[in-house]
Amino acid sequence: MQVAGAVSFHPSCLDVQPQGVGLITKIDSPHANVERAKLFLKNAGIKETLCCSSITGAGLEEIRQLIQ
Repeated sequence: MQVAGAVSFHPSCLDVQPQGVGLITKIDSPHANVERAKLFLKNAGIKETLCCSSITGAGLEEIRQLIQ
């Protein structure tokens, strides 16, 4: 089914360059799919990603360093 005049707002269709850092959380979850999340962020134009877990503490030091 197609909608007449449909417009995509996916980042690849916009003339903008996203800036910032992608933050992937809950990497300790048994359902976590970190590689898929990284792919989504990459496709959205995010160049840097950080992964973290508040349960295990993984990645938290990197986030602290980034925001200081």
